[in-house]
Amino acid sequence: MVTQNISIKKHGGAWGSGLPWMYRLLATVFLQYGYAVAIVGYRTYPDSKTIRDQVDDLEAAAHAIHTRYSSSIRT
Repeated sequence: MVTQNISIKKHGGAWGSGLPWMYRLLATVFLQYGYAVAIVGYRTYPDSKTIRDQVDDLEAAAHAIHTRYSSSIRT
């Protein structure tokens, strides 16, 4: 199995807007250098009432990526 570095990006928007697909062009630079890329989303206001909810979403995404792909990524 090929192992590679991974870059995990979150979408921007000051916690209140933005969608992961808006950042797909950013991924191309990392892909050119051999990185795997995950652009993760999180609940934004008003779906998330607190920053803690948003941080929980991002931590869950990082954990899921690590769990699913740990054998194929370098840390």
